[in-house]
Amino acid sequence: GQLRETLTALARAYLNIILSQDGLSFFRVVVADAPRFPELAHRFYVAGPDVMTAMISELLASATASGELELSGLEREAAARLFINLVRSEPQLQCLTHPHATPSTKQIDQWIDAAVTTFMRAFGRERHKSV
Repeated sequence: GQLRETLTALARAYLNIILSQDGLSFFRVVVADAPRFPELAHRFYVAGPDVMTAMISELLASATASGELELSGLEREAAARLFINLVRSEPQLQCLTHPHATPSTKQIDQWIDAAVTTFMRAFGRERHKSV
C-alpha cells in the first residue's frame, strides 16, 4: 500500500551507492576494462544491477498482486529494469561526465521524484482506473 514511498526509498538508496565517489570510480573501471576482463564485468552486473532488479521485481510482484500496479502485460523483470534505468540514467551520466561536481540533495530529490512519478504514471493503479 506504500508503493510510491517504497520506490522512492529504494531509488534514494540506489543513487547513494552509484553516485558515491567509490561507486562512480568502480563503475568507470569496470566499464573501461570490460573488453579485457568480461568475467569481471559480468560479476559486477550480477552482484549489482541484477540484485537491484530482483529486489524491485519482488516489490512489483507484491504491488501487482495487491492491485496497486498494473504492468499491462509487461514482465515484472522488464518493468523493474525500466524503473532502475529511470532512476540511474541522468544522475549517473551527469556524475560520470562532471566528475568534480556533486549533485545537491535537492537535485537528487528531483531526479528521484521524476523517476518515481513517471513510473507510477505509466503503471500505477490510479492511471489505469481512468483509462
